[in-house]
Amino acid sequence: MHHKSTVKKTFKVVFFFIQALVFISGVGGSIVGTTIYLTAQELLQIPAKILMLSYTIGVLEVLSAILGYTALSSRRKLRMLVYISITLVLMNIQAIIAVKSWDVYERSREWGDWRWSSLTENQRNFVQAKFRCCGFYNAADRSGSSCGGENGCVGAVYKLSKSVSKLIQKILMFLFFFESVGVGILSMLRLRK
Repeated sequence: MHHKSTVKKTFKVVFFFIQALVFISGVGGSIVGTTIYLTAQELLQIPAKILMLSYTIGVLEVLSAILGYTALSSRRKLRMLVYISITLVLMNIQAIIAVKSWDVYERSREWGDWRWSSLTENQRNFVQAKFRCCGFYNAADRSGSSCGGENGCVGAVYKLSKSVSKLIQKILMFLFFFESVGVGILSMLRLRK
């Protein structure tokens, strides 16, 4: 009987740790999303939809964590159902974003070419200085007044989009894994006598 109690306490601690991780990632993701939007919106012309998506995921993560805490301490199965439903919605959104992030990477050359045409002279000079490149495809292709290198910026844009896409996928799959473990632990603790 003592072993069963110890195992149950261990699972509760792991569950609380997972909920804390999800809560912190929700708050942190919203802060990071806001910071990136506010600092890079003018340069990258990021649509407001991206900021709203960041807030939506952040709110769902915070809500999932809070509902997870209350579902474990409550005797009502409705709270558990709401927690599992919110967490499954969140996990589906994360899976969709992970798949879409790779689509962004694959379209980065076309998107970069289109965006390069709409950049101002100052924006082009800034990008060329940061990435040490000149023009988009080469130095003769719509370069700014000052170049930062000999090669076009397309390679830098492609590498950056690939690394950002991989980072997004890793973070989302990490969260997806922990959220699914949280649902499993809660189900085991609440439904098993």
